[in-house]
Amino acid sequence: MSGVPYSGLKEARDGSEVPVCGTLSLHSSYNPVREAEQFARQFDSNTDFFIIQGLAGGYHIEALTKQFPAATIVAIECTDSAIDYLSAIPCVQRLTQNPSVCITDIDSASDVLKRIFQPVKYRHLQIAGLRAWEELFPNDAARLTRVIKEALSDISADFSVQSHFGGLWQRNIFSNLKLVAKAQKQNRYQYDFSAPKGKTAAIIAAGPSLDSTAKILKSNRESFFIIATDTAYSALLARGITSDACISIDAQQISHTHFFETRKETLFIFDICANPAAVRRIFESGLRFTCVETGHPLSRLAATCGSFPCFHHLETGNGTVTVAAAACAKAAGFTDIACFGADFAYLNGKPYTAGCYLDVLYNSKSVKTETAEAQFSRLMFRTEVTKTENGITTPVLTSYKEGLEVFMAGNGFTKGKANYAENQKHVSVWKSASVSKGIHGSPFNLTQFLSEALREENEVLLLPYAAWLGRKRPELKYKEILMLAKTHTLEYTDANEI
Repeated sequence: MSGVPYSGLKEARDGSEVPVCGTLSLHSSYNPVREAEQFARQFDSNTDFFIIQGLAGGYHIEALTKQFPAATIVAIECTDSAIDYLSAIPCVQRLTQNPSVCITDIDSASDVLKRIFQPVKYRHLQIAGLRAWEELFPNDAARLTRVIKEALSDISADFSVQSHFGGLWQRNIFSNLKLVAKAQKQNRYQYDFSAPKGKTAAIIAAGPSLDSTAKILKSNRESFFIIATDTAYSALLARGITSDACISIDAQQISHTHFFETRKETLFIFDICANPAAVRRIFESGLRFTCVETGHPLSRLAATCGSFPCFHHLETGNGTVTVAAAACAKAAGFTDIACFGADFAYLNGKPYTAGCYLDVLYNSKSVKTETAEAQFSRLMFRTEVTKTENGITTPVLTSYKEGLEVFMAGNGFTKGKANYAENQKHVSVWKSASVSKGIHGSPFNLTQFLSEALREENEVLLLPYAAWLGRKRPELKYKEILMLAKTHTLEYTDANEI
């Protein structure tokens, strides 16, 4: 059978079926169950999550389920075909019926781990391999080690963000959804957003090259539908350019400072997790706005609380607002996208374009002993930097650039050529042959959302908030953290605030 590295099954002395590769067996030829019990005894009694390299006959995994009945186990085999082949073994058949065991192949391992392993829930992880499997299949073992390492690195980074922002997201979601419900009752909420025919979506970030490329936007204004990131919105206004749309996904309080000055011609697009002070400012100003969701479980629940999906889902890759703007353009149906100010580098000694909020903030605080230039320099050199053609960059900025490129390529866009006579090197152009249907929403049912958010079985909805609580209260066990998260959630459901 293709993709199956095993040559057959043989019966051990105790009657157990054991997979073999050539003349070598993956378990003891005498008593694989007793051998498996010895395997299980090597681990700390506090272990609550196992990643096991090698399924084979499954005896070592079944021993773990008996010694650690409360633990979750992910067992990883070479291929899906190998798993099917091994499923003829009674022990493996029993494992497939055990809800605490997940069996997967190397190709699917990363996705499975990212879905199942929650650091706030599982505090003691063990990674172990079946020695015979690792020795017989060294290439698979080496590849699997890399897959596990990369997956855990991504999970760790995501958990770090959750533990930092989980509290903010929770508050923001409930506050923003109440604003959405009010805006809908007053017919002040925009449900749909589609690309105008014949226009290029101009994505505007706040990089320093915008100082020189903004003139392209002005001289070709009728050719563009301008979607500004929140950091670039005021910088465009300072140049006499009003954006057609502006997107904000930042949960932090500082983001509302981008909207001190606004224009009624702009459609404001907010992630449901965005800072509610910004959303409230737009709502109270009587301006048009719409909301999207970017993957937070509570936001995704909110999108289902209506007759049709209430909020469009945006894939934002590494979570930068520039990628969110590109995702918005793609979802709206634009096939041509041009990115301005998306430098992901500090050019000509500047970290941002003139007119953005940091430019205003630092200049307002500038004195002889602490100039704006000194403040910007401290910002640029706060981490390790690398030289580029026109300036410097950092590992974080490089990852943001790669995130945008991965998103565009993954959504059918290829690099195009700019038709602008000047400053072309600072404008990236992307083209796609596929057309999306646009962003559409329907009335949101706040009462239904509040009811669903508190259902006992929906603990996954509270995991980002639980991660934040876990960092604040490390002495608490997971069940205690979850109970506290539910108690805090009740505080957002006051009927008088709806």
